[in-house]
Amino acid sequence: MADLKSQLGFSGEDAASDFMARNKNALLYGGAAILLVIGGAWYVNRSNTLKEERAGQAYATALQTAASGNIPLAQTDLQKMALRYRGTAAGTSGSLALAKLYYDEGKFQEGIDAISSASPDDMTKFDVAMLKATGLEGLSKYEEAANEFKNAVNVARFDADKDLARAAAARAFVQAGKKDEAIAMWKEIAENPKSRSYLEAQIRIGELEAAPAGA
Repeated sequence: MADLKSQLGFSGEDAASDFMARNKNALLYGGAAILLVIGGAWYVNRSNTLKEERAGQAYATALQTAASGNIPLAQTDLQKMALRYRGTAAGTSGSLALAKLYYDEGKFQEGIDAISSASPDDMTKFDVAMLKATGLEGLSKYEEAANEFKNAVNVARFDADKDLARAAAARAFVQAGKKDEAIAMWKEIAENPKSRSYLEAQIRIGELEAAPAGA
């Protein structure tokens, strides 16, 4: 085969050279496209990193303002940074912190509105759901709160958090007069003897089942 290629004047090196010559423009454009993709990805990543850094700085500044006792200014700063840096981890933390400040003042609807503007990721969905449910409890919307606590169960990443949300949902269902739903929540906890809330679940189930209808 090597002799035949030599006789035809077609060596491996010649083939490569010929390919390069015929496809020079395509190779150049292809290389440029790859560089553009890589460069674009780097720019996006760098931009996102800078945005996260600035969001973190703005969040830290707002917390310092709150710690100094200037709550109105802290609320304003948190509201601005949460809106400006929505979609970042610090932006979500800002929304949660703002909600807590409103809750401390008894402004539960304002707190819920602050939470609703957040864009939580998988790391913060549980915290957002729990805090929203707490606000609904503050408004005495106990059944809505219980269902939001159940939502927290669904998005929780850890078993301990799931049981924490189940227990909160059960208590909210009791407040809403939904005894059967409350028992169901406690029974989910009681299925796991290793749960930290296992003993409380046993007690609550006994209390609720012994209570007369409508109590």
